Amino acid sequence: MITAFRAFSRSKWAAGLLVLIAVSFVIVGARMDVFDNLGPKHVISAGDRSMSEVEFRTAFDRVRERVQEQAGRPLTNADLVAENIHVRFLDSQTEQLGFLNWAWKAGLRPGKELIVKQIRQIPAFFNSVTGQFDQQAYQAALAQQNLTPAMLEQDLRDQYATEHFGAAVYAGARVPRIYGALLAGQAFERRDGRWFEVTQAMAGQVAAPTDAHLNAFIQETPPAFARPSSARFRSCCSRLIPPPPTPRSRKRASSSASTSRRTAWVSPRPAPSSP
Repeated sequence: MITAFRAFSRSKWAAGLLVLIAVSFVIVGARMDVFDNLGPKHVISAGDRSMSEVEFRTAFDRVRERVQEQAGRPLTNADLVAENIHVRFLDSQTEQLGFLNWAWKAGLRPGKELIVKQIRQIPAFFNSVTGQFDQQAYQAALAQQNLTPAMLEQDLRDQYATEHFGAAVYAGARVPRIYGALLAGQAFERRDGRWFEVTQAMAGQVAAPTDAHLNAFIQETPPAFARPSSARFRSCCSRLIPPPPTPRSRKRASSSASTSRRTAWVSPRPAPSSP
């Protein structure tokens, strides 16, 4: 057998086979992985609904943009991973896809007319000159958001299904009767009450205490009355400050000074004593 393989490798058929393999790699691409089919093909699989890596990355980028607007600063995927946002987003998308798969199987399927009507209500898809729906503007606006027409239609279909199911649940919810009975009882509840006034005369008069009563009370509680009395004294110093002189007092002082000088000049001097 080894001899046959060696003979085949030297033949022109082996060379042709190698050429075909090379051409297939050029056409298909060298990104061919043998073990690619062994792993999961989708990030999320919920019945017939699934989310691929590209769809998950696109949706997660939109989440990052919303978080950046709320935070007011640029954020990276590493920042979102540090806050465990990617796990919460993955859980929410898994629950949503599971619900949408159940809703589709249960028959909750919006019609094409509703989807087309919703798309034609978006102003960005219309020509600003003619006012008509523009297919090129429609595709360009979706390309800016990394979306395709199929992805947008699927999002609108899922939105309709979720809103209609929520409206049906809200309209069909019924409160238990016992809860309504409790509310009615509280609303129409009535209470009767009576009261009367108690006066001092009804309680009885208390006689004034005598000295014997006071002495007995002091003897029953000796610690409260055996404490030595204390007093605090505060000393203060005061100094009389004469009021400022007024013009009248100044005149009196000057007149008295001049009078004393005149008296000193007029008064006779004593005569010198003779030797």
